[in-house]
Amino acid sequence: MTRSLQIVEVDILEQIIEDAKNNRKNLFTAMESVINTMKEVEERGRAADQAREEAAHRSSDVWRRIEELKRMIQSAKEANDMIIIDGMNYDTRMIDHEDGPLVREKLLFTVKSYWTSPASSDISRASATSILELASRGITTAKPTTH
Repeated sequence: MTRSLQIVEVDILEQIIEDAKNNRKNLFTAMESVINTMKEVEERGRAADQAREEAAHRSSDVWRRIEELKRMIQSAKEANDMIIIDGMNYDTRMIDHEDGPLVREKLLFTVKSYWTSPASSDISRASATSILELASRGITTAKPTTH
């Protein structure tokens, strides 16, 4: 080999070595980028797991609150119904059937006092009471009509 070919080969080898060094730098840079991306993915995964746990906890809190509100609404409805029923002023009497106490059907007499106006006297109340007393003794003053 001649001296000029050896110089060319040395130049080529030096170029190859320089390219290898650059490739190594690029490889390390790419590996650092991959490692940083993996760390970021792991952080986001942990953050997602934490968010999922918080969401599950908050969801159970929301469901617990919904159930509590349902119970409160039901209690309010029942209380409202009781207020309405307590204010209706019904007097009732239940007596045995005309055929005797062993008959499963009973007679229920109800007298309702309406709220239309204040009573001018206790006459209406007295007549309701007398009707109920008669019913409890089994005495009826009028026959029921069917429509």
